Amino acid sequence: MSKLIETLTRPSGFGRYIPIALALGFGLSGGGLFLLGGFFGGDKSVFQVIISAILTIVLIGLCCGCIWLIERILRYLRIANRELESCCDIYPEPPIATPQKKDDSDASTYYTLTIQDLYNNAPCGYHSIDANGRVVLMNDTELRMLGYDRDKVVGVKLFFEFVAPENVGLWMDQFEVLKIQGWVNNLEINLIHRDGRRFPVLVNSTAVWDQEGNYKMSRSTVVDVSQHKRTEHALRQSEAQYRGIVEDQTELICRFLPDGQLTFVNHAYCRYFGVKAEDLIGQTFTPSIPEEDRAYVQDQFSQLCPEQPMVQYEHRVILPNGEVRWQAWTDRAMFDEYGVLVEYQGVGRDISEQYLHAAAVNKLSKALEMAVVGIAEVSPDGHYVQVNAAYGEMCGYDPSDLIGEEWWSLISRKDRAAALSAYQVMMDDDRAEVEVRSVRKQGNRFHQKIVLVKAYDQQNQFVGHYCFTQDISARHELDRLKDEFVSIVSHELRTPLTSIAGALDLLASGVLQAQPAQSQRMILIAAQNTERLVRMINDILDVERIKAGKVPMNYEQCALSEIFGQSIDVMQTLADQNDVTLNMDATDTIVLVDRDRIIQVMTNLLRNAIKFSGPQTQINIHAEHLDPRFLTHPASMSLDHPAILVSVQDQGRGIPEASLATIFEPFQQVDASDSRQKGGTGLGLAICRSILQQHNAPLWVESQLDQGSTFYFMLPAFLDSCTREV
Repeated sequence: MSKLIETLTRPSGFGRYIPIALALGFGLSGGGLFLLGGFFGGDKSVFQVIISAILTIVLIGLCCGCIWLIERILRYLRIANRELESCCDIYPEPPIATPQKKDDSDASTYYTLTIQDLYNNAPCGYHSIDANGRVVLMNDTELRMLGYDRDKVVGVKLFFEFVAPENVGLWMDQFEVLKIQGWVNNLEINLIHRDGRRFPVLVNSTAVWDQEGNYKMSRSTVVDVSQHKRTEHALRQSEAQYRGIVEDQTELICRFLPDGQLTFVNHAYCRYFGVKAEDLIGQTFTPSIPEEDRAYVQDQFSQLCPEQPMVQYEHRVILPNGEVRWQAWTDRAMFDEYGVLVEYQGVGRDISEQYLHAAAVNKLSKALEMAVVGIAEVSPDGHYVQVNAAYGEMCGYDPSDLIGEEWWSLISRKDRAAALSAYQVMMDDDRAEVEVRSVRKQGNRFHQKIVLVKAYDQQNQFVGHYCFTQDISARHELDRLKDEFVSIVSHELRTPLTSIAGALDLLASGVLQAQPAQSQRMILIAAQNTERLVRMINDILDVERIKAGKVPMNYEQCALSEIFGQSIDVMQTLADQNDVTLNMDATDTIVLVDRDRIIQVMTNLLRNAIKFSGPQTQINIHAEHLDPRFLTHPASMSLDHPAILVSVQDQGRGIPEASLATIFEPFQQVDASDSRQKGGTGLGLAICRSILQQHNAPLWVESQLDQGSTFYFMLPAFLDSCTREV
């Protein structure tokens, strides 16, 4: 550009390069520019200086971004162009002003002052120095920068006198370069204000030669860059502070372009991957991501926009040693003032341990959810946080219904004090156990064992406790049955043994030697009670042996009427003693059964019916052919072929509905006092059920209180065309 200005301002280049001046947009036509030169009386040197000044100021405006200065110059030049061309009638329209010949000096003065105003009030300093370094021109802007008046500088001062001592050598060297090569660009030095204050400037200079090519003077612009330096210093401080903060972080921090190319990585990032920063910058991070995860990662940050500039996500990475780890990243898109994406900044951390822990917890949660033991998590204030399915099922609730409820709310009021006492023990010892009665949603009570375990977080802070619960109703029932069994057996054993011992004592003492009849009666009592003991012991042994299938069944074709008849014969004496009538209604049906075992079933049923029937009542035994497919009782559904339905109906006191479901269990008694008053071990019905199960025959009961009970069982009918494998 300096060569262009020099060429334009040479006299020989004046007319030739007018089109170039026009291309610069000054708004001057060839005639206007020629007439402008005419105002200076054909003095091309003056014209050269003016044009040079205009071009220099325009260049300064372009460099400094001062559009207002360029517009102001162009406005003045366009006005001058119209006025000059109007004088020569270049345009057909009337001229704006037609200066008379006598006013030529006034017009010249006007334009000279205008150019001087533009020169002196430029936004940057402007000066010229001769070959000796003396200041020959300096605009007002630069004089204000230095704090001097014009008469104290122009023609008086050498420019280096304004240069800070540490920069004088540099300036002198560059001044020599200017005189040789004709230009010096972006020379940064410090100048000294009149008050001693220093300030940084940026100097750009071009040389002006005379017609012989000798250095005549410089044209130099001086821009005060103090604010720029302060901004630059603040920016460096900010960047240093930013880098200090970023480098001190344990998180992985990086910046990258939209294509994934890294532009910055902190020390933590380098340490994590075991790679130097210089080996990472300029490379993409995608190779460290498993191929199947890359599309997902790309989708996460590529969707960011000024309205939604941040995203969080997790993915796997492959370390240089081949190890696969998990990372969590927070990416932020960075946009310029026009909303154009510049780059991304990511902050990441390794979450492999947390991920593995979460996976383990999830696995454990699934295991706990599937556990048969009830498990609940309770908050520090005593409310359910999490409940597994077994816990909810145990209490009759959906697990979600219990969330937020107090953990002791299901415990019977009478046992809550014991539960809260166990809680205090847990707080002291980290663990406690308690057995309580709890209430199901349906309202029925059950026995529950609760193990309370104190819970801590990873910082060893108390976060509540866990309840591990087990329904121990069966154990309590077993304990009850055991106690009842002991009571029954002790009574059943003690009574006959006492009778036997008493009878034998009398016989042994000889008191009854003279009374043969009485002696015979004592022997009979001992024999009967011995038989009773044997029967009771056999019952106890048989119930488990039959249930386990260890007693073989000897199947044979039997007439059902014969089985009924033999059973009645066995029980007739007991029936007569209780004034009970036994009735039988059976056809000559043939069944394939173990005769002795079915007789045992019938005698057990008849014995129970007789014991619980009042005097002058009847017991009816009935059998009939039925198709079990047309029966509605659930127990009958186990047979799928014609069968014989046998029933034993009494008119006794009946069985309470609550006992119907348990009456066939071992050692069960409707009333515990029955064993003492009526006799029996509570094993009769259990033996009946076990025997019939071996025959694939169901057994059930229907009863109404104070009206009696009817026991039913079904036996497969024997058909000539059928055979049975035993």
